[in-house]
Amino acid sequence: MHTKIDYGINRLVIGDYPKPNIIPYGTHIGTPCLEFITGELINTTNQDLREVVNSEYPLTNRILIRGDKDPTICDGLWSYIKYHNDTSEKRRIWQIITNGDKYDVKFLYNIDHIIINVQVPSTGKETPPEFISWCGEDKILQTKIEFVFSVTCSAEDINYARYEIPKLSTYKRPITIIPSYWNKEETQRQFKICEKNNCLQVFEEQQAQPYGWKSYLQFAEAFVDTLRYPKVRLHPDLQRIFGLKRFDELM
Repeated sequence: MHTKIDYGINRLVIGDYPKPNIIPYGTHIGTPCLEFITGELINTTNQDLREVVNSEYPLTNRILIRGDKDPTICDGLWSYIKYHNDTSEKRRIWQIITNGDKYDVKFLYNIDHIIINVQVPSTGKETPPEFISWCGEDKILQTKIEFVFSVTCSAEDINYARYEIPKLSTYKRPITIIPSYWNKEETQRQFKICEKNNCLQVFEEQQAQPYGWKSYLQFAEAFVDTLRYPKVRLHPDLQRIFGLKRFDELM
């Protein structure tokens, strides 16, 4: 006799409960979503988490999973998504941002949309080419993926992205290029200095500039000719822009 598995009692550890946000870049940029942060701060069950999502956010269609720990290797996420889909009346759209350094095939097959964050030289990391080629050629995944480059104004980053874009365009999937921004530590340091000197307006003006880029125009000019490739787009990270006003979260 086959016993049905109760995924509701399965436990998972997450960084925070989902909160309203927007998709920061890519095909669905600006689309309202629930942002699901991976991490190790909250220990909960699938059933409890589903109740939070369904009771507090019954109308939000899209759920974005991201975090410092790549969502594709977070224990428990696969069973949660399966449990949520099997026991909820509302159909949610599951979307992740991944570097692809490690991954779970079963998990990826249950995701509706996959943003592959292609690592550039300034990150000191690499998105495995075999992960990209597998996603681009797998019959289940190839229509779910898109690519994003977050680049500084260094010649190394710019040249790398420009070299990779023609190769990735052969998969006929969307490619987004966004400018890198000040990292969190630099932002905190600049905010404290400006606050101490009573010049927060200067801080806002500094942080309105992408990291290393003098302007968005400079960024666009560096990549405008890549728009000749199918489905390539240039735009900023909307979450970062909106986040510049949240000074209280930086302290």
